[in-house]
Amino acid sequence: MIIKEQLYFWKSVEYFGYNLVVPGWTKYMACDEDGSLYAYSGNVQPEGEAEDGNWWYGADNFEKIAIFCLEGVNWKETLVEVG
Repeated sequence: MIIKEQLYFWKSVEYFGYNLVVPGWTKYMACDEDGSLYAYSGNVQPEGEAEDGNWWYGADNFEKIAIFCLEGVNWKETLVEVG
């Protein structure tokens, strides 16, 4: 058997001590206020005053990867460059 075309590319990254498998285009990761972890293809910034606790993704691609219990961690400090 021979692979003709690989449709998806994944990579393993470390995020706050956890090894996660994310889409190959992932360059940044960050959690929303509710602990939802997203992979982003570009840099992101908190949206405005971030009253709704969501990240403005500002990137071509994004995907929800996991859900964390932030346990007192400020969600605005979860942005990490992984790519």
